[in-house]
Amino acid sequence: LLLSYPPHPEHLSKDEWCEVVEFCVQATKDVSYILNEWDLNESNAFSTIAPTRSRLSFRELSSVELDRHSHDVSHSSSSRSRNNVHLKGSAEDIVVSLQYLISVPNSPVFEKAQAILKCLLELLRFVSLSDHVQYAAFQAINAILPRILTDDTTLVLQVMQELIPLIGRCWLSTKSSILKEAMLVGVLFGEVYFPRVSSSTDGRMVLSGLVEVLQDEYCRRHARDQLQVDDLDLSTGSYPDARSMPFQTSCFRLRLGLLKAEPCWALLSVSAAITVEISNSISSGTNEGDDHSGPRVKRRKMSPPLDTLMQGIGATAKAQRLYALQIFCFVFDMLSFDPFSLQEQVESISSLLTDNDNTLASWTMLAVTCAALQDSASSPSLRPLWIRLWRATARSASISATCRSACHLLAVLLDRGLVRYADIVDIVDGMISSMEISGPVDCIDSAIALNCSLLRDRSRENPSQAAETSEKIMSWLFRRWKPGKVYLSNTLVVFKAYSSTAAIRDRQHTTKTSQHCPVYSIIQLISICLGGDYMVKVPSSSIFLGLLGRTRLKCIQDEASIRYLLLTNGRKLLVRTTRNSPKQAVKITLSGQQAQSIIGNTLNILSAEIRNVLDEGLTASLAATPSLGGDIIKVTTSLCVVAHAVLSSKGFRNTYKRDDLQKATDELTRRLITAVVEEDKRQILSAAFLEVFADFIPQVRNLPLERNMAILGACSMLKAVDMNFWREVLSFRSPDVAKSEDGGEDNEDGEEFQPRNNHSAPDATQTEISHEEMTAATDQEAFRASLAAQLCWITSKQEGQLDSNSDFMPPAFIEFLTSLQPPKFIGCRGFLRVLFGSDLTIDATEASTLLEYIGKTMLRPYLFERCEVALGSSLDVMKGLVEVWTNQGNDEAAELGGHIYEWFIEIALSKGICSTHVHICLSSLLQRVIKCNPDYAKNLSLPSARTSLFRVLQEGSLEVKFHVGNNISEIFGLFVLKEHESILEDVIQTLPKAADWIDGIASRLFILAHLASSWPTLLRRCIYAIFEAPRSIPESTGHARQCITQVAASLVLKNPRELFKLFVSQIIYTWLETQSLGSIPYSVFGFDSLAQLLQDVQDEVVGQIVMRGREGEGTDLAQDFGRPFHQLVEESITKTAGYCIARDVAMPPSRNTHAPGAEVRLRKLVGKEQYASLVAIRSCEVLSVFFKSMDEEENIERGFGGKSLYHNAHVTYQAVKAIAASGEALPLAQQPSFKARYIFDEIEHLCRRTNTDTSLIWTPSAYVYLFRELLDTIHPALGSLHACYVIRKLRVLISLAGPTALQDYPLEMALHSLRPFLTDTHCAEDTIGIVQYLLTAGSTHMREVPSFLAGMAIVSLTSMKAFLGSSQESTTQESQYKATMNNAYKFHSWFASYLNQYESDKLNERFLISFRNIVKAAWNAQANGNARRDSYESDLLMEILDDQLSCRNLLNQPSKDLILRLQCGNFQLPTNFRDDVLGSDSRAVKYSPVLWKICQRGVQGRQFMLWVSRVLGRAYAASGYPDRNMTLEVPIEVEEEESSAAETSEDRSSRACILKLLCDVLLVDDRNQVSIVEKSLRSMISQAKKTTLFSECEAVVPPSMIEGLLWQQDHYPSLAFLTEERTVESVTRSKNVGSNPKWMQSLCVELTQTSSDDPILSELPPILTEIDGIAERLFPFVLHLSLIKDYTGSQDVRHLLSTLCQRLFVEVTDSTIPQVRLVLQSILYLRKQPLPHESTKADRTRWLQIDYKQAALAAVKCSMFKTALLFLDIHYSEAAKSSRRTSDISMEEPTDLLLHIYQNIDEQDSFYGVQQPSSLSSMMSVLEYEHAGFKSLSFQGAHYDTQIRFSPESADADETGMIRALDSLDLNGLSQSLMQKLTQNNSNSFESMLNTARKLEQWDVSAPVLAVGSSGSIFRAFQGISNAPHGKALHDAIDSSCAETFQSLMSRDIAGSSIHKVLSVLATLTELNEVFSSIDVEQFVQVWARFEHRESWMLNAK
Repeated sequence: LLLSYPPHPEHLSKDEWCEVVEFCVQATKDVSYILNEWDLNESNAFSTIAPTRSRLSFRELSSVELDRHSHDVSHSSSSRSRNNVHLKGSAEDIVVSLQYLISVPNSPVFEKAQAILKCLLELLRFVSLSDHVQYAAFQAINAILPRILTDDTTLVLQVMQELIPLIGRCWLSTKSSILKEAMLVGVLFGEVYFPRVSSSTDGRMVLSGLVEVLQDEYCRRHARDQLQVDDLDLSTGSYPDARSMPFQTSCFRLRLGLLKAEPCWALLSVSAAITVEISNSISSGTNEGDDHSGPRVKRRKMSPPLDTLMQGIGATAKAQRLYALQIFCFVFDMLSFDPFSLQEQVESISSLLTDNDNTLASWTMLAVTCAALQDSASSPSLRPLWIRLWRATARSASISATCRSACHLLAVLLDRGLVRYADIVDIVDGMISSMEISGPVDCIDSAIALNCSLLRDRSRENPSQAAETSEKIMSWLFRRWKPGKVYLSNTLVVFKAYSSTAAIRDRQHTTKTSQHCPVYSIIQLISICLGGDYMVKVPSSSIFLGLLGRTRLKCIQDEASIRYLLLTNGRKLLVRTTRNSPKQAVKITLSGQQAQSIIGNTLNILSAEIRNVLDEGLTASLAATPSLGGDIIKVTTSLCVVAHAVLSSKGFRNTYKRDDLQKATDELTRRLITAVVEEDKRQILSAAFLEVFADFIPQVRNLPLERNMAILGACSMLKAVDMNFWREVLSFRSPDVAKSEDGGEDNEDGEEFQPRNNHSAPDATQTEISHEEMTAATDQEAFRASLAAQLCWITSKQEGQLDSNSDFMPPAFIEFLTSLQPPKFIGCRGFLRVLFGSDLTIDATEASTLLEYIGKTMLRPYLFERCEVALGSSLDVMKGLVEVWTNQGNDEAAELGGHIYEWFIEIALSKGICSTHVHICLSSLLQRVIKCNPDYAKNLSLPSARTSLFRVLQEGSLEVKFHVGNNISEIFGLFVLKEHESILEDVIQTLPKAADWIDGIASRLFILAHLASSWPTLLRRCIYAIFEAPRSIPESTGHARQCITQVAASLVLKNPRELFKLFVSQIIYTWLETQSLGSIPYSVFGFDSLAQLLQDVQDEVVGQIVMRGREGEGTDLAQDFGRPFHQLVEESITKTAGYCIARDVAMPPSRNTHAPGAEVRLRKLVGKEQYASLVAIRSCEVLSVFFKSMDEEENIERGFGGKSLYHNAHVTYQAVKAIAASGEALPLAQQPSFKARYIFDEIEHLCRRTNTDTSLIWTPSAYVYLFRELLDTIHPALGSLHACYVIRKLRVLISLAGPTALQDYPLEMALHSLRPFLTDTHCAEDTIGIVQYLLTAGSTHMREVPSFLAGMAIVSLTSMKAFLGSSQESTTQESQYKATMNNAYKFHSWFASYLNQYESDKLNERFLISFRNIVKAAWNAQANGNARRDSYESDLLMEILDDQLSCRNLLNQPSKDLILRLQCGNFQLPTNFRDDVLGSDSRAVKYSPVLWKICQRGVQGRQFMLWVSRVLGRAYAASGYPDRNMTLEVPIEVEEEESSAAETSEDRSSRACILKLLCDVLLVDDRNQVSIVEKSLRSMISQAKKTTLFSECEAVVPPSMIEGLLWQQDHYPSLAFLTEERTVESVTRSKNVGSNPKWMQSLCVELTQTSSDDPILSELPPILTEIDGIAERLFPFVLHLSLIKDYTGSQDVRHLLSTLCQRLFVEVTDSTIPQVRLVLQSILYLRKQPLPHESTKADRTRWLQIDYKQAALAAVKCSMFKTALLFLDIHYSEAAKSSRRTSDISMEEPTDLLLHIYQNIDEQDSFYGVQQPSSLSSMMSVLEYEHAGFKSLSFQGAHYDTQIRFSPESADADETGMIRALDSLDLNGLSQSLMQKLTQNNSNSFESMLNTARKLEQWDVSAPVLAVGSSGSIFRAFQGISNAPHGKALHDAIDSSCAETFQSLMSRDIAGSSIHKVLSVLATLTELNEVFSSIDVEQFVQVWARFEHRESWMLNAK
């Protein structure tokens, strides 16, 4: 009695609770012992069964036990029996008491979990237990499992391995559904553990046995106790996330609140999950848990689960087939199938599609639907299967029993595009034309979705049928959806005028309409048919779940954490395919007359329905059929919402009909609301009323944004409801609650038991609220309360505010909330959490009222003081009002909030009464407090909110730790970066440390990984903490590896090894402090072995070993590598020497110890002379190690002091810092590091070792190398502070380099590299100082390179303009931010002044003026560019265009591209052509070629592209011809690269093109690309120096660049590049030739490696691999050079490439076209290159041995028609040469191919050069080509007549020809009439249809989005103009068409002749824009004059 009242056990202290639990556990053990003794004495037979228990299935074991009980010998005395009964009753009481104790959410279950579970499992092993005891035991286990799911996975796994066999046994021995439900709960909790259980053979046997038991029992059930199709929701709207709706698949979900179906779903879902996991385990061959040490036990052989399941499809018993079908529905949702397997499964399943049993047929369709949602279902090989299934299923839609499933399958197949409309057009036409017979028989969810899909596809394929289709579907809707029919049948029942059969049928109709015809779907269909937008359904936040639903929801919420803890993340194979296809976004266009006709019919029908309901009477109908009261209310509410939705739409012309419907709807709404609250069954009626809205009312934050008919209709209806209505609704008890209090329903079979609960609650309110959060949030009372509160909030919004984005919290709603009883308030929590988490604001007075209510009703009463639901609700409100009560200006609210906050910190948290849920809510509140007021707690003399949060993190369960860990990174964003380290230290101290708690350690690693992914400042320490964990806790290795992988992925690194390399020096350094190399946990970073890790970082490892003098480690390392250690040292001499010298200088060895220095040890290892030689060769690389390991740069002044040699460097350093330098303290560098002040001694030491003068080491090449090496240490993952750290090192390097840094390529490289850091908040100050110094001191060189300076200056000025307008980051200190911005403003002004005073001998007067103009424009231009006349932004744009047009190259090309990308990202269009800088025709013609080139180079931005399209259209309208570059079939950049290099030798041009392209890359903005290219160029130039190719390098590469890159020593640094070992042959013969995007890259790499002795080609692989897209640009040149080298040899490469080309040309597909086009362009390039020993240029066709005719066919497929013509010419020329001596050989020309080519190129007369046979078809072709209208019509008509007479079915093609002939004669009416007879549509018919519709001004035709051709774009523009309600919509329509036309022009698939069509469309659209931008007569006259001026070229063209 005491424990059954939740507040009592909630108030037990920890010691008291543990004491009571220990008593109960001991009592349970005693009972178990006695029961065991009695069982042994009563039956010795069982002892013979027990040894075989493990070898028997659950079914066999249970039968043996039942048999034993049925033949039990009654030899025991009656007293023994009575004692047994009493003892078992005591056992139930003890277990129930234990359950009550465990169920308390704030109880310390974790400490006693193992003991409790052990005794309960021991108790369940006794077969003589009653159902009551078993139920109590399972309930107790189910109460403890969710508390330890994440905290002790080992214990849960052990429990599951013991519990599953017990469940299988108990399942067969009971008929109690309640007990089975309890057992299912236990199985659901273990579902996430199935992968681990199934990893062993024994585990798979146990799981398989459980499935057999479940299947056997399920198949023996009555049909009504199995899962029904009617239990499912098949609507195709958005589903809630699985975290809020657990019972759903990608195909269907369980209907809301259908609790009776939850056990069926759970049983099937669990069975499917076990099937999937066993299949996965068998396929992967995992047997982790098998113990092979003992004797081998014979096990039952297991068949593959899916094979067994498939056998059930063919079983004779219906139940087995049904079970198999239902399981397959879940299996398809869990397991991914390849196309072949999927086809095999679907074909087997679909054999039941036509089964006579409608239930089997329906489930077959659902199973096929689930299969259709697999990713592999879209495979082309499956298309015939889907078409066959679609046709077979279409017939089932007209059968009521199978209609829902059939329509669902049909809709999914259409939505996913698995079936094309053209394949089923005959069936669809039949369905639409005769909806009564062939259409869906019922108005249900899936039928409505199918009609939406049919309307979409039919309108897209034939837009002229859109209106007809809409009318047909609307007619179907209102014939099938008859709400008034409900009332008519009920009235007839009252008057005894209705037959029983009809009554039953109509009642079924009522139920079906209520359950399966959601109001949202109805309104969706109406909206689409009326031409509205597709309404995206936002799922509601209200849900209603039973026990199994809550269990599943809990498991889903913890699933990610548990899978991480169990390391089974990769076992979930299928990422579910969403059902919401993009195709669903459909909108049809109706003419005004058509729309008004449909709207009028809709108003009439709705008015008639509502009048019918009003006449029959709602009250009378409810009284006549009380059992259908809920359904009647649902149907009536749906009717009201639909009517309000229709009334909320705009565009009514018949106001009379509208007003009539409005009056009727208002009256029905009034009666409905009255009936809901006044009828006897008001509990049921109010629940039904609320459920209608639950399906689609969105969350608060989405409501003002959702402008769709459904929501508008609901909101309009709710305006008629007052606040009292909602109070009354909330005062009603839920139907299920009332039913349970009345004793529930009688059990029909008499087999059910009710859990014993004879104790009445001390407080009546106990029955109204659960004290467990999950139950309280998802039961029916909470569902009703939350939904009612949400609707009440909508009601309380003042009229008109709902349509705005008002953030006002209505006072009336606060009053409503505070008037509720606490249980009802808590029930509203689901909505209140969303409401107070939104952006709504609340007045301080209202907040005070709410806080006072919380304090009095939630925290004071004994009932709620420790109730997690009440505490959680209070914390939610506190969190929502945190900005109010933390503001001390709100006195009353601040005081109330402070008291509540203090209570939670001082009482709830300190006394340990918080449950897991309360901890999570409290952590969320504390995070909000930290954001709003970090110092809030100081005023209350409490620990800071941050300290309290960390306390929650420390004391909470693992679930709390995961929650806080996922959100704690946000706290770091509130503090400056330098404080992150200290905050991290606090976090680490709170994380689990116990080595024996693996789950706790895993959570520690998870949180550290999350922090590392979020903040670069925490990355290094967190990474090492994760890395070192496996050292002391080897069991955490898997978790550490997973965390490192997660961090690498979040930092966008290729793999964890890259992450390791970022911190390798620090990791090795720290590890060697206390550990040996052999103990490194190498697998954490994804290495397969320790040797692999060490080899990957050999230089670092060797260097640190020698530096530390760890000779033993060196010996072990030599053994691992299989080479002597001294050899390893020589290979790693760079870092080894650098570390050793730096160590000796910074920490010289003590003379007292006589220990040799690091360098001395190094010299002994490799030998003195060898050491000197190696260091001399690699001195520059050793020098880079000094700079990389330099630390504490701010103290370098001490190193300068007293060193006269570095006096100039010191002066330079001080000068740079005087300009600008940041005083921000930076974090420590990675070790090993050495103080910066020792850098000078290190340099001098190195120079002494190499006998080099210190002043001579700063050569340009050395400086460039060192500068680049330091820059390469900057990585985005390391953050801005690390970048600033490197920049300060560069400042030292520049100071030491002296004059070298101020001239030629070193200066340019430094300025270009540093420019991006000018706009980094943390790096800007230091960068400004360096850049300004370089510009000032290097002004002499700057005068020699005006082009470089101009480019750098313009980019810097424009980017800094945006930087100066940015806001302060939260992690930046305010004073630091102000100083940075101040220096940035100064630099911006200084730079402009510097540029204005700039003069150069390289610039003549005209160029200098241009330089001044471009600088002025850049200085004043804003970040967003525009083309408005007389703006600085347009001036800048025009200067760039002029520079490009004049080829003066004042700006280099990469700089121009970068400037344009910066300016054009958010480009602003001019208001009209008069304001356009290129608004005149002449300027448009002049600059259109330049703009076209710019767009081809990848400069994008929608508004910029739109402006360019206008300029191109204007230019074409003015001139009538396109620019030559537009018709090129070779990219512009390739043409420019080819022409830039002179053809002076066989191979020189290709090498020159390669070098030129690489030099351009050095000026791009990608630092990684520049680094790779620079290093490769260094190697190329240094190698070429020794060859004759150096002269070619000098001819292309600038001299200053050669000086900066040419390595003077014999050894030069090269890129470490590893490539996959492949050959050219393997690449050319791979299966995915041409289809793999990386295929061309692989081919280029292999071609370069065939020329390893070529200094240019041999260095290309790193560039080709690391830089995306460059392989395609280099391929022609690489191909040429490879063929040259191969030509004089075996010509293997030539043969392989020739075979490759032939293969590509034959297998041209959409996926291979880009690669084929590139190969064709490369062949064209080869034709321009001289062939070795060629006689004539004609010999160049023999570079490759290819079939040029086949190449021509491939070129046609790639839209390269000119190329195809050239190849045909080559083919027949060579054929003519070979057959010249044979006079009787005739060559037949490919007539059709030639005609096709000539029709697509700009040579009209060439068409007549093709000899065509004299035939009717050729004559019609010629006449159509000539547009000879009447002649063409005559021939077409004669041919059409003949076809109709002799072959009617093949007349479609001739109809198309007739239509084109009629169009050419402007006989548009006839054309349209003929067009409507077409049975199939193609692109030509679309073109004709849209042209005809435009000429006839029929704007009701919907132009398909896919029709992006000229006709489609023009039509949509005119259609938009016609339907535009205002000027903006008009211009938007023109712009939209213009943009899509330009996109088609940009694609390289467009043919030459089509360019004229596209440009003419752009010209037309541009002229439309010019016309509609005119606002007065004068402007119209001006536009007309422009048009007249353009007529001249048109007349000439004729």
